[in-house]
Amino acid sequence: MRVVIWGLKSVRHSHRYIHEGFFQSFKNLGYETQWVDDLLANSEVIKKDTIVIGVNVAAKNLPVVKHASYVLHNIDPQKFLEAGKVVNLQVYTNASKGETLLPHGVMWDSNSRTLFQPWGLPHSEISFMQPTERMGRIEYWIGAVWNNNLNQGNSHDISEYKATLKNRGIEFRRVGGTRWFTKNGISEIKSRRLINSSPIGAAIVGEWQREHSYVPCRFFKNIASGALPASNSDFGRILGVPGIYANDLGLVIDDVLNQSLEKRLKLVADAQEAIKKFTYEESIQRILSSFSN
Repeated sequence: MRVVIWGLKSVRHSHRYIHEGFFQSFKNLGYETQWVDDLLANSEVIKKDTIVIGVNVAAKNLPVVKHASYVLHNIDPQKFLEAGKVVNLQVYTNASKGETLLPHGVMWDSNSRTLFQPWGLPHSEISFMQPTERMGRIEYWIGAVWNNNLNQGNSHDISEYKATLKNRGIEFRRVGGTRWFTKNGISEIKSRRLINSSPIGAAIVGEWQREHSYVPCRFFKNIASGALPASNSDFGRILGVPGIYANDLGLVIDDVLNQSLEKRLKLVADAQEAIKKFTYEESIQRILSSFSN
């Protein structure tokens, strides 16, 4: 069985991080895997018995190939259903529906053939880091600070986070994001090291994400980098283990700072065990199982 990740290989885009995670994870699982751009010239790489990962922002030239299997995010599945099997992939929110596969985290709707799950963690547990004993005074934010006309972004909350940190003598410093120096953004290793040295490492979300229980990739990635499970949204139900969650950013920051090293080690160890079910490799296994449902 072959796998093709369709689109965003050479394009700077926030979803490129997800396609790169699928590419590396399928390879780690032993699949023959190719990643190509959304070009007509690449149509020939999809053959029967190929699993294709596609997203609406890079699917203008995605071909319909008979007896191929498609994993589609925000793409109309109808014409692909006529050719082969389809699994629709959506991010888990509190509006997800269907059969519960993991409590408060993964659901399968057989009527629409939709698998709801967080994007999760693209690297495996072998790269997990322990909390640092001596935390720095710079809080690194890896990735985007943004908003849109639907107010789905995080810019307001990040402004408040930055000011609240400053009042406690901590500098907020943003690095990375989709407009960073290269299409790949900041390297994965550097990103983990910066998060590991940050005194808080909280996954701060905007109002829309908080209201809809949307879990950003940052939450899983920060925990894997040795940060406490902490956020201004309650993700404790997703993990099933304790963490530090409050709408009040000052409470989140102070609670993290007041944890002893022993307590930090315990909270991170429990959280890292819990996020293993949300690695891309585990997500891929759920996707493959969904084809037979």
